[in-house]
Amino acid sequence: MYCFGAMFIYFWFPNYIVQAVSYFNWMTWIAPNNLNLAAVTGSVGGLGINPIPTFDWNQLTVAGDPLINPFYSIFNSFLGSLLTAPVVLAIWYTNTWNTAYLPINDNHVWDHNSTRYKVLNVVDDDGMFDETGYKAYSPAYLSAGNTFIYGVFFAVYTATITHTFLYHRREIVAGFKNLISRRSAFIDSKDVHTRLMRNYREVPELAYFAVLLVAIALGAAGIGAFPTHTSPAVVLYGGMYHFHLVDDLPFTKPCSFPRCNLLHSLRHNHVYHECRNHLERYRRTLRWSLVPRERHCHELLQVLWIHHDLAHS
Repeated sequence: MYCFGAMFIYFWFPNYIVQAVSYFNWMTWIAPNNLNLAAVTGSVGGLGINPIPTFDWNQLTVAGDPLINPFYSIFNSFLGSLLTAPVVLAIWYTNTWNTAYLPINDNHVWDHNSTRYKVLNVVDDDGMFDETGYKAYSPAYLSAGNTFIYGVFFAVYTATITHTFLYHRREIVAGFKNLISRRSAFIDSKDVHTRLMRNYREVPELAYFAVLLVAIALGAAGIGAFPTHTSPAVVLYGGMYHFHLVDDLPFTKPCSFPRCNLLHSLRHNHVYHECRNHLERYRRTLRWSLVPRERHCHELLQVLWIHHDLAHS
């Protein structure tokens, strides 16, 4: 009760009363007009290399909760930040891909005037990509940090597949054998989750298939009933892709999974993308025809909608 009361009172300070302690940019107070200092040590738009960055527990646990995650996991993230920060600085200081005109660390999309990208300038009334409007408006630009992390995503996905093969191939093979032979996974598995679940009766597989069929039917009906400009068949393809690749491999090792937002984005470029209309008239699902000339435009629009949703959600 004492801890709850102390937390309730204290959280008013970083959240409302003294918000400066949430993003404690005390190093930038030394030289407020120093761009280099703000880029390296600033918590908003900078790399945040600061020995005392915050007094807000919510901010402190963004990268990982020390009460839940083991020390080696937090320390591994810390070392990763130290190793990648010089790379981001090099991209920014060399103005690679025009990143020097933008904040060094930012997750928004920008136009050639260094202002927020106006997505409505590159889509038509149906929410489809307008190549003429795109050419008349501007290409999309990302910050140095955001550009770097998108490149890292591809390396993480490859590493996930490699890690799964090296350390978990036996479990995967055993799982397929049990599936074919109709043998319960509880018999051979020593995983802590399966040991805990042995106390409960197994749910019949028909129940899972029934839920899956209902979800597919509702998804196909929604796409077919609303003006989504695509075919209800994309639900089948998207469901199979999501089930086999996006969800299975990353979770083969508990509490160790990569962020899959880029993988989802690439999947949506080939199947469909759920986006919000700026006037909130209705939600649309877009299906892209992947001819080589249009591939770049479709991937660009996917990135733009992601950041547009983040900015307005």
